[in-house]
Amino acid sequence: MKLTPLDIQQQRFPRGLSGYDKKEVHAFLEFVSREVESLLGELGHLRERIGKQDDELFRFREREETLKEALVTAQKMAEDMRGQAKKESDLIIAEAEMKAERIIHSAHGRLLQILEEISDLKRQRVQLVSAIRHVLDNHGKLLDTEPAEKSGEDESVTYLRTKGPRPAVPEAPLPPATLSSDTPPKLKGKA
Repeated sequence: MKLTPLDIQQQRFPRGLSGYDKKEVHAFLEFVSREVESLLGELGHLRERIGKQDDELFRFREREETLKEALVTAQKMAEDMRGQAKKESDLIIAEAEMKAERIIHSAHGRLLQILEEISDLKRQRVQLVSAIRHVLDNHGKLLDTEPAEKSGEDESVTYLRTKGPRPAVPEAPLPPATLSSDTPPKLKGKA
């Protein structure tokens, strides 16, 4: 049976000849003493548990603070890393753009150089064609000024005077029977 404050207040001791019954008073006090002792032990145990739980709560709060700080630090580091990555990517893009610009500039310079070379080659071609025409004109004039022998005039000279140079036709080789090791080969048209 548990003792309540009301039980203590309502407890009545029977009266004996000389007052209250000592045995009952001692028994009740013994009972109250055990109950108070039990309650004090339980109270001490509960206070100990509360102390442990307070310590545990304090450690959990410290861990929570540490985790919060770690989370804030991790977020700050993540933001810093993002910022650093953004700076690095911007730098890489700027370097790539500069490199591309240099390549384009170099290609443009090379294009201008090639166009100048083409222009020089065209100029040289015009000069070469002009020089060849001049040489051909001079040779034609020389041929025109040379006294023409009507009977001995070569047909190729006549052709050149009227139509320009005749395409070269290879002469047919001499038959093997006419060649001898003692005599040199004879050429056509030469005596």
